[in-house]
Formats: sequence, structure tokens, C-alpha cells
Amino acid sequence: MKKMKNYKVAIVGGGPAGMIAAISAAKEIKTPYKVVLIEKNEKLGKKLLLTGGGRCNITNLSPIKKLINQFRKEDKLFLKHSIYNLNNHDLLNIFRNKGLEFKEEENGRCFPTTEDSNSVLSILKEYLEELNIEVLLNFHVKSIIKKENERLKIKLNEKVNETIEEKTIYFALAQTKKIFSVKK
Repeated sequence: MKKMKNYKVAIVGGGPAGMIAAISAAKEIKTPYKVVLIEKNEKLGKKLLLTGGGRCNITNLSPIKKLINQFRKEDKLFLKHSIYNLNNHDLLNIFRNKGLEFKEEENGRCFPTTEDSNSVLSILKEYLEELNIEVLLNFHVKSIIKKENERLKIKLNEKVNETIEEKTIYFALAQTKKIFSVKK
């Protein structure tokens, strides 16, 4: 028998961007268990633990305009809105609110004073738990279906035979060879 769960928002990708997206969505919705975070790996933030040699180069403290100008024109247009919506100082405040402090190194690189990427990951997980965000680990998105006048449906890996329905899907994929298209 097929399980069906309903959410308002689904985030595909359990890296730092996916976790921040889920946290932001849950704060906006303010209704418990209406956001789901879907990750294909056995744990969240797998690559986060590797950044900065395990110390987590979380952001760059250079002025935003300087950062944006380092990208190609087409990338600037894509990234500009995101960077201005959650700038480097706002990002750091998410962690400072939980007691984590940061230090700036050469070229504006920013690291937690703990020098341990686990301190960043544990705070993100703490927010996920506090905001009642459902986390699905080891789940692969098999397909996304949208029929007229219906909610989006995500079909997950066959071994659990689960489908979830939601109004909105966000993709926060670091690297993927798989391209998704929504079936109508």
C-alpha cells in the first residue's frame, strides 16, 4: 500500500542551502510539520563537514558588490537576488543567535571560532528540530508529477514506495547529473 503525506513545502537537498531553505520556509509557514527536507545521503550536510578543511569556510565577508562582481554575468543575475536576500552578515546571525562566533581570515574568508564544521551543522540540525521540519534521509526523488488542479507529487525511491504531496518544491542541489522535469 502506498503511503501519502501532505506538506506545504518540500526541499530537495540536505546540504547547507537546503537546510537554510527549510528553516526559512518553516519560519514563514509557522505551522508544525508542514515542511519536509529530502536528502539522498544517510546524513545531512555531508559536504559541509569537508569545507575549509573541516573548519567550514561559511561565507566571505567582502562587500556584496565585490563578491557578485567575481561571477560571470549570467551567474551574477542568478545569484544576486539570493545574496541580497540572505547576505553574509544575516547568515552569520543565524548562528550567532545560537552562540557560535566567527573570525575573519585572509581575503575575507570567515570561519567559526571553534574551527570545526560540526558546530555549524549541529546548529542547523537544532533549528530543523525546533521548527518541526521532517527530515527524510536516504530518499531519492524518482519523479515529480503535476496534474491540472492538483498539488505537486514527489515519488520517492521504490524501496519505501512513498509519495508526498506539496504546494511548493525547492531544489537545493550541490551537484547532480540528474535533471528533473515536472510531468503534467
